Amino acid sequence: MKIGSVIVTFNPNTTQFKQVLDAVTGQVESIKVVDNGSSNIIDIWRLTKNYNNVTVEMLNDNFGIAEAQNIGVRGFESLSYDWVLTLDQDTIIPFNYVEQLKKECIGLKNAGIITGAYMDIKWNATEVCTIRSKRTPRVQRVTEEISSGNLVLVQAWQEVGGFDERLFIDYV
Repeated sequence: MKIGSVIVTFNPNTTQFKQVLDAVTGQVESIKVVDNGSSNIIDIWRLTKNYNNVTVEMLNDNFGIAEAQNIGVRGFESLSYDWVLTLDQDTIIPFNYVEQLKKECIGLKNAGIITGAYMDIKWNATEVCTIRSKRTPRVQRVTEEISSGNLVLVQAWQEVGGFDERLFIDYV
């Protein structure tokens, strides 16, 4: 199973972005950062030079997450990758996240995206407890999900024509 990751950026906090890269770099074969015209692109380039499996593609403007994700996935499609992990500049995944998602893929049929439950660092204790209580069953069918933290089957992405670029940030 050949897995890459697309990380979309727009003026990221580079300290937090480093945490994102540290968390994902050992979990996938290659990372493509697609930058939506950040004013701090020099800082992004400097940071990503510290990782041997990260490349940066800079866009001239902020075209939104869907278009940036499509650009990244197309790059992996041309290299015959099976799955692509989509991340935002502030999504810090656990160090075993991809391995856990891969385990969930085994035996699933007709799944175009595999994802995990997420918790926002800005949530209060009640919100965190609510999401933790929804973790059973371990695998469940959902009809919508946020655009970050998803393991996307490249073949399914091809079949639906990619992410909907008419949508700038939500429901892509």
